[in-house]
Amino acid sequence: MTKCCEWKVHALKIKYESSFQIRQYHFKHNCGPVYNCKNVNSTWLSKRFEQEFRTDPKRNIKGFKSDVVRDIRFHVSQSQAYRAKWKALKKIEGNPDDQYKQLWDYAGEIQKTNPGSTVIMSTTEGGQQNERKFNRFYICLKALIDGFMSGCRPLIGVDGWHLKGPKGGILLSAVSFDPNNNVYLVAYAVVSSEMRETWEWFLRLLKEDLQIVRDYEYTLISDKQKGLIHAVETVMPTVEHRFCVRHLHNNFKNAGFRGQALKFALWKAAKATTMQDFTRRMEELATLDEKAAAWFHDKSPTHWSRSHFSTHPKSDMSLNNLCETFNCNILDVRAKPV
Repeated sequence: MTKCCEWKVHALKIKYESSFQIRQYHFKHNCGPVYNCKNVNSTWLSKRFEQEFRTDPKRNIKGFKSDVVRDIRFHVSQSQAYRAKWKALKKIEGNPDDQYKQLWDYAGEIQKTNPGSTVIMSTTEGGQQNERKFNRFYICLKALIDGFMSGCRPLIGVDGWHLKGPKGGILLSAVSFDPNNNVYLVAYAVVSSEMRETWEWFLRLLKEDLQIVRDYEYTLISDKQKGLIHAVETVMPTVEHRFCVRHLHNNFKNAGFRGQALKFALWKAAKATTMQDFTRRMEELATLDEKAAAWFHDKSPTHWSRSHFSTHPKSDMSLNNLCETFNCNILDVRAKPV
């Protein structure tokens, strides 16, 4: 509204009440609408649209700005909308920094209610005012340990997933499957990054919890990460380590070997159940592309072909569907604070 506009409302607050009484009202307008107001800031917006963010925490900024224009007819900047969303989620989900301070209590409660569980929290120096800074957090519940050792096959899928919360981080998981072939979570950990050091730390704790003495009686399946490969070689040197064929095929494509014919040839070699059949499938691959076959020379078939798998776990699994299925079930919570 411009200064020369005659439109005017004069009201007084009623004593002892939260309402106002209109005393004067001039309804005539001679200006256009104004879509900006200094009182419509990020704090006000976070309170006004708190319920909407509670219902849909994933609401994007572009959609939120459209909702503001539609509902209250005001234009807000990109930064205002972002700050409003951040303040609303902070009120709904709590302060992420305060939640890290509660992890000690959470660890103690787990050990109190689940005796025998392993809960390890690692901290480092460098926080404000000489406070300890969060580094890693590992959980393996006693009930999960007992269930795995009494009824699950000695096959474990391991993988890491990026956390999308305000502090980021990586969720490491160890997943098996129960006698009904359902996904069975064994242990998990939150770490700052996915590298050899964190994988070694995770695998050592897992090995100790599951009382793994003879590594060769167990099978791990994962994607082909350098840090993880070296960690497995260090912590469990004699374990059977299978590589997910889907990830192997992605690396195969990235090396320049594309096309349906090469893809099918690779999968036939991976699914071969005898060494003779595997040799024949690799010869067929070489017939299609000698360089593609040569790409596998430094990749032992014991890691990716059923023909060379150990028979001890009684499973010919060549895909890390265990961890993929687990990840599909935690997609929403990966964006939550710790």
